[in-house]
Amino acid sequence: PPARQYDGAASAESLKQLVALGYVAPLDADKRRAVESSVTENRYNLARAYMGGNYAGLAAEILEQLIAADPEQSRFYQHLFQCRLQQHDLSAAGAVLDRFDQASAAFAPAAREELERRNAARADRELTGRPGPDQAEIFARRELTEKAGGFVAERLFLRTQLALSNSRTPEARASARALLEQLSGVVEPRPEFALFLAEGFAVLDQYERAFEYTKRVRRADRENWRVMALEARIHHALGRHQASAECAIESLALVYFQPYLHYLLGRSLAALGEPARAEQSFRVALSQMPGLAPAHDELAALLRDVPARTAESALHLAHAQVLREKLAHRQPRRRVTSLLEPESPSLNEGFDRWTCPPADRSRVVTIVSGLPRSGTSMMMQMLSAAGILPYSDGRRAPDEDNPRGYFEHEHATRLYEDAAWLPAARGKAVKIVAHLLPYLPEGEEYRVVFMLRNLEEVVASQRAMLDRLGRTGASLDARELLRVYTGQLVRVQAWLKSHRAIQVMTVNYAESLRSPDTLACRLAAFLGEPFDQRAAAAQVEEGLRRQRAS
Repeated sequence: PPARQYDGAASAESLKQLVALGYVAPLDADKRRAVESSVTENRYNLARAYMGGNYAGLAAEILEQLIAADPEQSRFYQHLFQCRLQQHDLSAAGAVLDRFDQASAAFAPAAREELERRNAARADRELTGRPGPDQAEIFARRELTEKAGGFVAERLFLRTQLALSNSRTPEARASARALLEQLSGVVEPRPEFALFLAEGFAVLDQYERAFEYTKRVRRADRENWRVMALEARIHHALGRHQASAECAIESLALVYFQPYLHYLLGRSLAALGEPARAEQSFRVALSQMPGLAPAHDELAALLRDVPARTAESALHLAHAQVLREKLAHRQPRRRVTSLLEPESPSLNEGFDRWTCPPADRSRVVTIVSGLPRSGTSMMMQMLSAAGILPYSDGRRAPDEDNPRGYFEHEHATRLYEDAAWLPAARGKAVKIVAHLLPYLPEGEEYRVVFMLRNLEEVVASQRAMLDRLGRTGASLDARELLRVYTGQLVRVQAWLKSHRAIQVMTVNYAESLRSPDTLACRLAAFLGEPFDQRAAAAQVEEGLRRQRAS
């Protein structure tokens, strides 16, 4: 189920939210950079996977975020451009290129200046390349060199691709050809660039120019099935059916699944007077791509002159007509905005686990946990008033978001790297954000009061708090953050269930506001006496609840 699926990049973004809210201590600079770099690569690879799965909208959303965070990465613009082409939105693709041009004009001069500064401090020839600082410096200079060049070839390549995608009018075709000629003098003589130029010239019916580049590809790679298929198409367009058939057979011998090429081979074989082989090719094309209407047309024409097969010919014509009608009335694909719908975790059922009060509360580490803004501070106030001392350093002063105080300790925000302080929390209550509970070491007696609140209210309250603090949290929208928190709560619940020695009591935030006396009674039964129930219940104040679910 979606709530049990793990999105590492989104989880890292939610961690930024916890750090910004002050519930988790930040990593040091080096670790933070390593995490941010890893998250960037994960999200970039996720975008590429979405593109491969034909979810261009989802990929574009991620790439837009990556560009906003780092507008100097050529690869982000290139893949976003391909997303827009995949969506058949040429205008949006052009807008991506315009942004790429503007960004390049801004960062290229700065990269050149930085390169000059580094070379003045230490020349390239002095770098050894051995593992260590020199290796990192060499990599940084290589990246700066690419940026200093402004990615001219890459941007021209994309401009040419866009022009070829919209080359219907004579003026557009002339413009596309001019770009192709310009590109041919800029790009490296690698097979993939030569193949692109060959395909581009073929689209513009410049077949002899196309052959110049197909020959280059063949010389570099004698088993390039794509260039063989391209030559088959060009020969067919020129009416050279024998050469077209030979190139098609050569390509299909390497990669057999090419339905359109089987269809093209069938047409060439029919033109060469080989109806039996042509029929076989058309049937293979249809077996690989049943919706290829032109193959039905060709089979119908091939069988029409055979008296015993006129009915079969008519059937193929009917199939072709039905396919074209379906294509004409096909509904546009619904825009996919998310693969995962948020679902509410079932956190109450089977989550409470306790039978009786502790035998000796002075040995118990009482933990108040939950998501930030789920009522954990209110619970700490209740326990403090009831007589359970808070494990708090008082560093975080009361403010508009928590006018009665936070009752936090910096040690708790660093539980992920240091748990040596836990013995000092025996007999006291300590607030630990839910995400850090799995870092609790064995050897202590824990009782966890886990706060549950409507996740929409939690997210809205966190956003409001960040706005008041003037901080930026996770680069996720509310809906995505809701989904991430759902999954994280489910995983925390699973962890608690697997650690049966930990006693757990869940508290519904909304119910606690309605019935504070009932809650105080439950807490006394869970944590043991002495417990001042009246003082605890008096700490609950409905007016502090500013965010409500719609």
